[in-house]
Amino acid sequence: MPFPLGETAALLTSLLWALSSTMFTVGTRRHSPQAVNRIRLVLALFLLFLTVTLFYGSPLPPGGRRVWFFLGLSGVVGLAIGDSFLFYSYRRIGPRVSMLLMSLVPVVTTTVAWVLMGESIRILKLMAIGITLLGVVMVVSERGDGDSPFRLSGVGIALGVGAMLGQAAGLLLAKVVLDEGYPTLPATYIRVMWGAATLWALGFFTGGWRAVPGAVRDLKCLKTTSMATFLGPYLGIWLSLVAVSYAKIGIASTLMSLSPIFMIPLSRKVFGERVGARAVIGTLIATAGVAGIFLF
Repeated sequence: MPFPLGETAALLTSLLWALSSTMFTVGTRRHSPQAVNRIRLVLALFLLFLTVTLFYGSPLPPGGRRVWFFLGLSGVVGLAIGDSFLFYSYRRIGPRVSMLLMSLVPVVTTTVAWVLMGESIRILKLMAIGITLLGVVMVVSERGDGDSPFRLSGVGIALGVGAMLGQAAGLLLAKVVLDEGYPTLPATYIRVMWGAATLWALGFFTGGWRAVPGAVRDLKCLKTTSMATFLGPYLGIWLSLVAVSYAKIGIASTLMSLSPIFMIPLSRKVFGERVGARAVIGTLIATAGVAGIFLF
């Protein structure tokens, strides 16, 4: 029996995303979430710059105006705006619930593709969407523990939903180009390039950049942010490409959606967060629903 390379890569991708979310949360609890996000995008841009130059022989990725327009807009919406919401939600409601809300991205993208783009959808997939929503509602409606480091506030959940919508919109914009066969690596590079440029430009206009030097001088924050950037946005991308190349897309996507489950023991270990039975069951139900979206 051959080694399940694709499935293993997909499972590792899910674990790395859970680890990186935990590490980014450590940074946002010490410094401004925007400062951590700005550092992350610069580090990711540097790593992708080296990689694209190595594989394509030039630091300038290929593509015409159409490619740069859609991928650039995708980076602005998904990385500059969406991830700004995400990093604030990390600090307010924690990475466990934030990642669970992000699992709604395939729900939104599938629905939009069905309603606006004319893609067909099976009844089983609609049922899977309903199951996913049920699981998420079970988790976010649970009463929080008074000793928990995070609180399920309306503002925090709204930030998580905003992050999810930004990510979904960013993916739909990128899909326009990716469906035409444009490679994933330079596409990611262009998205990060525009996302970083937008967030830093806003920082210079609003004065938000002033929080960055303090975060850089904090060695614990810098180390965790650097490691999280390498594990998630960089190494996670590579493993996800291996996953979809060597495993069936539905199976790979399902295994890569398991991050909310990994987050339960991670959040308890790192932040001392107590997770009730209802939250665990809701997470399992939501993850099963996401799996159904990819498999049906």
